[in-house]
Amino acid sequence: MVSESGKNLLTVFLSLFLVILMVEILLRIGPSYPALLQYDPVLGVRFLPGAEGYFSKEGSSYVKINRQGFRNPEFPQEKGPGEVRIGILGDSFVAALQVEEDQNFTRLLENELKRCQPAVRVVNLGVPGYGTVQEYLLSQQIRDLKFDWLILSFYPGNDLINNSPLLSGAEIRPHFDPVKNEFDFSFQGREDFRVFSSRLYLRLARIARYSYIARHTLRAIYRMISAEASPPQEDTGASCAKETGIQRTLLRENRAGTYQEPRTEEWRQAWQATETLLFRLHTESRERGMQFALLSLSAPVQVFPHRELRSCLARNLNEPDLHYPNRRLAEFSRRRGIPFLDVLPGMERALEQNSAIYFHGFGERLGTGHYNEEGHRLVASELALFLRPAICKER
Repeated sequence: MVSESGKNLLTVFLSLFLVILMVEILLRIGPSYPALLQYDPVLGVRFLPGAEGYFSKEGSSYVKINRQGFRNPEFPQEKGPGEVRIGILGDSFVAALQVEEDQNFTRLLENELKRCQPAVRVVNLGVPGYGTVQEYLLSQQIRDLKFDWLILSFYPGNDLINNSPLLSGAEIRPHFDPVKNEFDFSFQGREDFRVFSSRLYLRLARIARYSYIARHTLRAIYRMISAEASPPQEDTGASCAKETGIQRTLLRENRAGTYQEPRTEEWRQAWQATETLLFRLHTESRERGMQFALLSLSAPVQVFPHRELRSCLARNLNEPDLHYPNRRLAEFSRRRGIPFLDVLPGMERALEQNSAIYFHGFGERLGTGHYNEEGHRLVASELALFLRPAICKER
């Protein structure tokens, strides 16, 4: 027979269980942030192999990370007979957590190329938050996957900033010093990195695969011990929003330099680091018998479907348009002999035919943020046209 104290203890445990269950259920009602990343001493962060969960912060999808640590279907390390393997490096625009995996431009590209080359395999190597430095370092770690093509996707919105310690601020990421020609891994000595890479934090991250309480606990820990965030930046396009009546924050002050000829040493060094690593990756790829190509994506501000707003933003920067990073990469690639594709012209042609089309954003935030399904379809179409002559030449 259960004693009175035993009954009371059981009541307490049941009450506590019900409270935890209710909190878990309530947390699942809001946006979902699955624990998909782990900290890495070389790359800063990388995907956690085997992680999965629903993502609904922007768009929505079920995200599953394969055992090799990529958002890609499982595939063998060794290539099959006649297989043509294409790897696509990039950041969150390639990882594309905002759309279902089969709507990502890497999957759409593979399906398109299979029409002429059934043995083609496109591997999504994108990781949220990456810049060119991390993408280069990742390329050194995946040599055993023996790609025939390696394509680096450059996102004009923040890749240049991510490549500079002076522009990106205190973030857990490696950098490259173009003057000393060496990598900087000083983030490894930071207290927040040591906490995030500890066994306790990693165990909590594994629990967070299944528990929303654990996920929010991780986010709270991150906010408490991370380096202090930069102060909010002014919206460079505020006057344009008033002039055109389009209320969108498309261009913040700290990113405006991306769309201009470099005017400070910080921006010049960011471009120097970026171009040095791009050429190094091109050279190393050629030495290993692999073809390297550079893909320039679009930023929301460049393809927002309102010509007057884009023109106003360009005038505020004393520029003819917002294409400076794309033009610079095109000229750099021409000089260095790097195959180059810019998706901007294709998007602008689509906008001329349909001025109401949005390539970025979801719901009430159409026109901002990451690619939606329309954006992924266009990038896949442009990339298929670019690659088809080489991939399908033997058929």
